[in-house]
Amino acid sequence: MNYYSLAIADARLDTYVLFDDISESKTKRRRSTELAPQVSALLGTPTVGLVIKPQYRSLLCKQCGRYDSDDAFDVGFDGESKVRIVGDFGVSNDRILLFRDTMLQVLKSAKVDGYQSKSVGKNWSAVRISRFVDSAPEVIEKSGPECSDCGRPEHAWGRHRRLTQLKVPSKGNTLFTTKIGSAARPFLDREIFMTEDVMTLLRDASIKGGYCYRLWSKEEADAYDEGLRKGKDKRPAGTTIYLNGKPPKKK
Repeated sequence: MNYYSLAIADARLDTYVLFDDISESKTKRRRSTELAPQVSALLGTPTVGLVIKPQYRSLLCKQCGRYDSDDAFDVGFDGESKVRIVGDFGVSNDRILLFRDTMLQVLKSAKVDGYQSKSVGKNWSAVRISRFVDSAPEVIEKSGPECSDCGRPEHAWGRHRRLTQLKVPSKGNTLFTTKIGSAARPFLDREIFMTEDVMTLLRDASIKGGYCYRLWSKEEADAYDEGLRKGKDKRPAGTTIYLNGKPPKKK
């Protein structure tokens, strides 16, 4: 069985689930959160006019402003978010994984496991991957000082490309993610993975919003490493799957 990671296309307009955008109200703007500078660094977007909703305020680290998006899922959602994502899935500006209802219906009809969902607004739901696997800790790289309060680093990154970096589930028809994650990573705390049957399901349903990357076998990884030693950066062929059957448009 092959396994795939989900890559989300950068094709979104501003969408907030945990924050309110009150920039049009001069009165409310003066009541912006005291953590605006820290949250701005976390989200990678300006926080002028953004105020975190009261129910999520306790999730923020008081020192660095970071938070675990899974904790927000436990709090729940008010169902009033305006989702402006292009496609059938994506990530909000405040780090919440979102699936359009059409995509959820495809997953539910096939009885795909490994996720939970809660409505966040018209035709959209927040999704939390609920099947966790062990992974190679060295994949997640860190830099910058760690927060003196929560211990989170200033920056974190890293992408799993090889099957040997994950203890993949033996059961098919499932989404899964890693136990190790970091709120300092861009976009999402953890990568999203799926078994081959789920990738095929989404591809055949013409689900739009990104791509899938097949994880490399040991033989492919060894061949890639050997190529690097010879000065060639040639990745295994056929690892990128465009879910709607079309490559992304060139900008």
